Amino acid sequence: QMVLVPVLASMSLTVTTDILAHAFSEADWSLFGVPPAEDALISQLRGLATLWEYQLTLTIFVLTFFTQQAYAHYRSVYFCARAIQGRINDVCLLLAVGATRGEVEGATSTYSDDGAALVTLCARLIRL
Repeated sequence: QMVLVPVLASMSLTVTTDILAHAFSEADWSLFGVPPAEDALISQLRGLATLWEYQLTLTIFVLTFFTQQAYAHYRSVYFCARAIQGRINDVCLLLAVGATRGEVEGATSTYSDDGAALVTLCARLIRL
């Protein structure tokens, strides 16, 4: 929505320039056709075409460079976040292994009340 006004202003300036070029030119050409290069007005506007090509080249370079830099930053943040997530999982695994076990007949591995609370808290916090 913030871009709407500048885009409409740019489009109206372009249409106005095209209408003025058709009105003040000695030659006649179709609406979407290429104007004749030998026309005096069109030859004066050739400098704008050269400027447009330089601007286009510079814009493409800047966009490509900053897009590449932004992607490299995104990848570094992503891999750092994944490494932190892995260390958090390691801590929770160590908590689960080291939690105190309860004494239950016939069970191979059960947590005591404090150990179960610790493991449950760790499992809840890791999902935040």
